Amino acid sequence: MEPPVLLDENVEHEVLHRLRNYGYTVEHIDLHAQLQKDDEDRVLAQYSRSNQALIVTYDDDFETEYEESDYWGVLFLVDSD
Repeated sequence: MEPPVLLDENVEHEVLHRLRNYGYTVEHIDLHAQLQKDDEDRVLAQYSRSNQALIVTYDDDFETEYEESDYWGVLFLVDSD
């Protein structure tokens, strides 16, 4: 079973639709019931740990400001621009 996926605010909504079409359980922070777009990364990290959710983001703050034990998992996307 795949972990739930949480898309950070900087990830395009197209990614949400594509992952859902592939059968993943995925939520975008813009549309999340418990989280909000302006929540601090710390809140996302706590949610990730509590729910064993994979955060998908372009934001490298999770790598530079947090320990790996602060979140369940993070997938960093590279901006091609």
